[in-house]
Amino acid sequence: MGDPDRTRGRWLAVLAAVAVIQGTALVALMARDTAAELPEGYFLGDVRVVDAAGEVRSIAAAAEPTLVLVFHSECVHCATIAPEWARRLAEAPPGLRIVAVSREPHAVASSYARTHGWQVEVLSLEDPEPDFGSPAFELTKRTPWIYGLDASGRIQATGKGAAFARVAAELTSE
Repeated sequence: MGDPDRTRGRWLAVLAAVAVIQGTALVALMARDTAAELPEGYFLGDVRVVDAAGEVRSIAAAAEPTLVLVFHSECVHCATIAPEWARRLAEAPPGLRIVAVSREPHAVASSYARTHGWQVEVLSLEDPEPDFGSPAFELTKRTPWIYGLDASGRIQATGKGAAFARVAAELTSE
């Protein structure tokens, strides 16, 4: 039998080391937010969405450049950025196709958009629980997020929710 104080001290040292490692890993994950962005050229065109009429189509079905606003009604950050998106949507360049996409059922997503005054087409993922790593999962794993897609559905620009003007400008400057 060993000394109980010494054994307790060793366990406390091990637990402290584990806490430091976990804390370091958490800080590293939080810091790589920008690095986690999908790269330009990543293809999202085959992501299947449901529109207001209940029709399923690809997100790039319109075959034109599209600004995609990704949100979730229960996301605190989305609620914070929602008024700015409403203002930006009212000031958006004419002719720019803009859609708002959520994993939620269409009724919930469109109600949220209406509540915040978004004058935009609202789409929901066909599969609200897409496979990890799939394009649909990658599209909706960050909220609020903005993607600028070219006519085929490839990413031309991306950014956090507050990057509306920059992403729209990059999309319309082509």
